[in-house]
Amino acid sequence: MTFRIAMIVSCCAVLGLAWILESGAADVFLEATRPDFQKIPLGVVGIENAGGEVAHRIEEVLRADVRRSLVFSLVDLPSLGIKVNSVGAGPDPSFKQAAEHGVSVIVWGKAGVKGALSGSKDPDVNMDGYVYDAGSEEVVGGKRYVGSTSVARLMAHRFADELVFRYTGEPGIARTKIAYVSELGAARELFVMDYDGHDSRQLTADGFLNLMPRWSPDRKRPPTRRR
Repeated sequence: MTFRIAMIVSCCAVLGLAWILESGAADVFLEATRPDFQKIPLGVVGIENAGGEVAHRIEEVLRADVRRSLVFSLVDLPSLGIKVNSVGAGPDPSFKQAAEHGVSVIVWGKAGVKGALSGSKDPDVNMDGYVYDAGSEEVVGGKRYVGSTSVARLMAHRFADELVFRYTGEPGIARTKIAYVSELGAARELFVMDYDGHDSRQLTADGFLNLMPRWSPDRKRPPTRRR
């Protein structure tokens, strides 16, 4: 598992990160598989919206993280005739029907926005995520994530990573970052972005040729760079 994840991260770095940001091209996976590994069928019921578009955003990121994890096989529940209109903290009767179709894990959640009506530019978000395990026929995970709308994507990444850890014992990759260098005029500045190419942030603006960045192990020093 660790070997496969390392290959994916390495390939992403080599394929040209600036191009990924600008092109919007589809994901490309180079997968090294083990013959004894079987992906776990997982269905996402959805993230119930309690205000704004944040729930839809979280659900989209969560589904993409599940697919990219290479641990789960994302199942389209409506295609199996399984439709859940609303769920709470407990399992829905339709979950047993999904289990009969081979779905091992079902996840869902609720997201609410506070402060949106007051005109806040970055209102608070509460997201509750739940995990149903078909083997035990129980809800085996339930957690609340709290933050501003600017970190809604991070909530989805964290939920996805915790799903991977629960079923593999290994940390997921959804919260990893990619550091890269991009040309800005005559300079090459250092940037960092999420593993899926979103939320790019510029770290340096000194007008030098910043190459081959290395991070401080204790996080107390600025990144080492060659000029």
